[in-house]
Amino acid sequence: VDLCVDSAHEMQLVMLAIYLEAERLQLPLPAGFALPSRRALAFLHAKKHSLQVVSSRALVFRVKAETGAQVDIWLCFHLSTGKHLSDEVVLMSHKYGPRIPREFIEPLKKLPFDSLALWVPSNPEAVTRLYFEQYNNSVDFMNTCVGRKVHSAKLQFNSEVPCVNVADLATPWQQTFSMEPDVFDALETVLQRMPGISHQPKITELWHSIVGGEPRYFVAWEGVNAALGKINCTALLWRKDPEKDLQLPGMMTELPLRSLLCGPGGLQPHFVWE
Repeated sequence: VDLCVDSAHEMQLVMLAIYLEAERLQLPLPAGFALPSRRALAFLHAKKHSLQVVSSRALVFRVKAETGAQVDIWLCFHLSTGKHLSDEVVLMSHKYGPRIPREFIEPLKKLPFDSLALWVPSNPEAVTRLYFEQYNNSVDFMNTCVGRKVHSAKLQFNSEVPCVNVADLATPWQQTFSMEPDVFDALETVLQRMPGISHQPKITELWHSIVGGEPRYFVAWEGVNAALGKINCTALLWRKDPEKDLQLPGMMTELPLRSLLCGPGGLQPHFVWE
């Protein structure tokens, strides 16, 4: 998994890696960590994850679990700071990385990844296409499913199959125009507990996908806020594990809420519930 963070966080990530390495070597620990860094260390310790600095053409921070699963954190430039310097966001490498028009990045939204709701660009298909074009790769990623890609190397698993052949694992997002009762009940219940958001939203989009035999829903609607006026909201709802779902704060109906974002149209969300 690849994640992108603004380059302003580079030193914070470096200091976290230094702290964990000092722990491993039983050396004096750095002091003076701000609250966000202390929280990050607490999560890394609780999950028994390591944080490594991987040197390549672009600096990469790798979070690795005991199981071997890993997440690569790349630096992206002009993502949230230095916006006045460029109308583009530069991914991964300031000199060599793909340059993505900001209109494809903002406003950020959330989409499911296994049991998580992760931040993604506003137009992930366009961003992925520009990323592949940067490296002269014309793979039809919307219709051809391939093995996991390793940076600066060939595909680790080089078999290619039409994505329709793996539909039993997951299906593409499809727009629907019929509101499922479970979705409406879940939104109504949640909105009754959220101050400042209208309780009678106007649904503008409803998408669904099937993952592991269970439907997942992406809902967009227009609402009203006393301070902001008209706002646009999106929500993700799906079932995953009957036992673990019961512990979710969004488990207020039989269909748990995973994420809720609201804000003025075209702008970054002002309200984030996750």
